[in-house]
This record gives sequence, C-alpha cells and structure tokens, in this order.
Amino acid sequence: MVTAEMAVTIFALIIAVIATVGIASAAMAKLRAVDAAYSGARASARGENGQERASSAAGENAQVSLRQSGESITVEVRIKVRAFGPLLPAMVVDASATAMKEPGESP
Repeated sequence: MVTAEMAVTIFALIIAVIATVGIASAAMAKLRAVDAAYSGARASARGENGQERASSAAGENAQVSLRQSGESITVEVRIKVRAFGPLLPAMVVDASATAMKEPGESP
C-alpha cells in the first residue's frame, strides 16, 4: 500500500514541477516581450529602427509590429511560447509600448 501511495505522490510532484517550469517560462517570455516593446518604442521615438531593435530583443518566435499615429509610436510584440513542451499547444504572450516622437525625429 505504501508503494502505491509513494507512486502517486511522486507523479503529483513531477506534474507540479513541470507546471512550475512552464509557468516560469511563460513569465520570462512576457518580461522579454515587455522589454522588447519598450526598447523598440524608445528607439523609434529617437528616429532609429525600432522594429529591428524590438525583434533582436524579443528573440526567436516573436512577431513585432510598429504603428504610428500622429506623434505617438506603438510597438507590439507577440512571442509564441511552448511552455509545456511540444505536445501541448503553444501559448502566446504579448506586450505593447507607446512613446512620443522626440522633436526633430522621424522614424
């Protein structure tokens, strides 16, 4: 009887560890998306290539879009994360940042 209980406990611990690692992976991707969006928006506001800056900061599996509306520039970053391995569907985390164009600059 103790063996069966131990097997169930070990299985539950393995599932808990996998879930914790998956959640941490998704959280890290979210932080990467926020940083990339902010970096791209600031670069675009200074007249630099914000799309390239955000793409390099976001890493692979990322989609970056840049939108200009009047004096503001918005960068949106979407990162596809396979937090729980290849067997489950990928999660998508996204972030956006908006910055005002600096005087005399044109993105």
